[in-house]
Amino acid sequence: MIVNSAKASNKVNLIIFIIAVTLLLFIAGISYKQSESFRESSGLVSHTYEVSMEINHMFSLFSLLESDELNYLISKDSAYLKTIETDKVEIEQSLVRIDSLTGYDKIQQKNIDSINKIKNKFYETLRYINFNIFTEEIDQSYVDNEIASINKYMEKISNQTDLMIAEEQRLLKERKEEYVEDSWFTPILSLVMGTFALLVMALAFYKINQDRKQIIDTQSFLQNILKTTNNVISYFEPVYNEEEEIVDFEIIYTNELIEDVTGDVALEIQGKKISEVYPFLFENGVFEIFKECIEKDKRIEYERLFVFNGKKMWFYNAAVKLGDGLTLTSHDVTKETVIKNELLDLNERLEIQNTVLKAAKAIAKIGSYEWRLDENKIRFSENLYKMLGYEPEQLLSSYKNLLLVIHPEDRKKFKKRLLKVKNKKVFKEYTFRVLNKNKKVRYFKFTGSFIDTLNKNIFLGVVQDVTVLLEDEKILKNKNQELKRTNAELESFNRVASHDLQEPLRKIQIFISRIYDSEYTSLSEKSKGYFDKISSSAERMRKLITYLLTYSRISKPESVFEKTNLNNVLQRVKEYLAEIISDNDLVINSENLPVVHGITFQMEQIFSNIISNSVKYKRKGIKPVISITAELVEKQEVPELAGLNPSYSEYYKISFEDNGIGFNQEHSQIIFELFQRLHGKNEYGGTGIGLTICKKIVENHHGYIGANGKPGEGAVFYFYLPVV
Repeated sequence: MIVNSAKASNKVNLIIFIIAVTLLLFIAGISYKQSESFRESSGLVSHTYEVSMEINHMFSLFSLLESDELNYLISKDSAYLKTIETDKVEIEQSLVRIDSLTGYDKIQQKNIDSINKIKNKFYETLRYINFNIFTEEIDQSYVDNEIASINKYMEKISNQTDLMIAEEQRLLKERKEEYVEDSWFTPILSLVMGTFALLVMALAFYKINQDRKQIIDTQSFLQNILKTTNNVISYFEPVYNEEEEIVDFEIIYTNELIEDVTGDVALEIQGKKISEVYPFLFENGVFEIFKECIEKDKRIEYERLFVFNGKKMWFYNAAVKLGDGLTLTSHDVTKETVIKNELLDLNERLEIQNTVLKAAKAIAKIGSYEWRLDENKIRFSENLYKMLGYEPEQLLSSYKNLLLVIHPEDRKKFKKRLLKVKNKKVFKEYTFRVLNKNKKVRYFKFTGSFIDTLNKNIFLGVVQDVTVLLEDEKILKNKNQELKRTNAELESFNRVASHDLQEPLRKIQIFISRIYDSEYTSLSEKSKGYFDKISSSAERMRKLITYLLTYSRISKPESVFEKTNLNNVLQRVKEYLAEIISDNDLVINSENLPVVHGITFQMEQIFSNIISNSVKYKRKGIKPVISITAELVEKQEVPELAGLNPSYSEYYKISFEDNGIGFNQEHSQIIFELFQRLHGKNEYGGTGIGLTICKKIVENHHGYIGANGKPGEGAVFYFYLPVV
């Protein structure tokens, strides 16, 4: 109300001000015109006196000229001739002044023309007399006649002068009357104007005083609004560059609520630029909104997310141009926006879940039906129709049609189950045969639960097509039986390999040993060679059997995973390989190795096999050196780990770097395959199973093993174990 009253008062004040200014200007115009008239009439009176004086002065000059001419005629003194010429010059100057002073008066201009004509004849007579005055032929009577002519011209000049004086007297009389009238009216008009101006000033003072009170009330009202409002209200003025482009905004005013939002004190930021206080407004598009508001003079509303003191806050803002700047009203809508976003997110998740549920139902072959027990009405789901091969219009949802799709041999039992559901509200999980549209038998598993909605008794039934599951279950049972037989055979093989196959080898080795002890010295060199090969082959066969048994037992379920310190594993392997390390002058460098979740003796097998492999393929004449390092890596950093167990995100990488003979990188995977060798068995010993066992162990630990090699420079064997 106060604001509207102030606006109305401003309009009334503006109208009164315009009327007062108009009247003042009108009176001032009249007063100015009257003053100009008074000044003009006063000037005209003075001008009339000046013209009269100049006319009398002109006539006196003519009289003086006449006197000098007579003196010259009487005395014949040539000195008077100069005086006569001087008189003529002054007469000409006086006529020019009179002509200038009376240029506006046609009567006086006509009188001046007449005087000029008389003057010219007068001068001609004087010139003639002065030229012939000393001529002997001229007599006194001629001179007298000429003198009479001079008197006649002077008389005409005198008459003409009298006419001019009379004209000026007439003008003087008129101008005096105007002067008297103006001298009386001008003071009165000035008094009226002063009185009116005083009245306007008194009225203006009264209105200003009233408006001042109203402004104070309005300011108090606005201050109360600014103090009680929940909005941040600010006023900004644009800052321009030399090209008259807006480059910044100055904070002219902001209410105290700004401190609760940003922590800034209102009085401290007033007078500063937004580029100093809120530079982020140039990055989130708000500065461009301010520019558009000023340049296009339009109200702009927008919503933005801000972060003040680490807290995210949403504000609804309204920018309105006011004068040269803009007023910004900011309302905190964080709570509403969070709720709105949560609802949107919830709706999106519900939509996704519905889509996923539909897809899941289709993939899992699940349908449903809604049975309203009180009304005995049933409604089939869309996916149930698809599972039966019908379109909705081909099989209406009803209790009768539900019984109709059940296999005739199962129908009686199914009907009995539904009756139990209706009477006792109990339903267990049952599987029945159904007939689809093509009369093919399918196995459907029925289950469900009761829902109380609006006091309505509803049973929600869930149906799943388990035909494939039952068939797969049957196949799985057969395969399990086959697997049991295979496992039994494998156990038999292990027993044979561990006892029956190794027993003949032990006997061969025992008998060869006895031959060596008794008859070896009497054998020929060729026979000795044969026995050496038999002994070597028997030993190699024993190792093959041992490694094969080890390989087959790696994934045994009785193996126990535990915390395994790889530093301790390395120490035990060094002790086990002490003779090999000493014989080959092997140097093993290692850093602090991690503790992993694994099978201890299998970790020892990996370390032993990789170290033995590096020693086997050392370079001749080069002291073998093996460096063992460990590092922690992220799964996404190693492409080879992408297909492994998704439960693990971090892995330990254990690397063994040697300076042996190396290998071509193209063989980096072949060397881990069973019985694969890059060199002949006579060139380098070994069974071709050691690295395969390492691969089997690493895979058993959900890891990955690989190798890099360069011929003649060495190789790096590495494996990854998950961090558990």
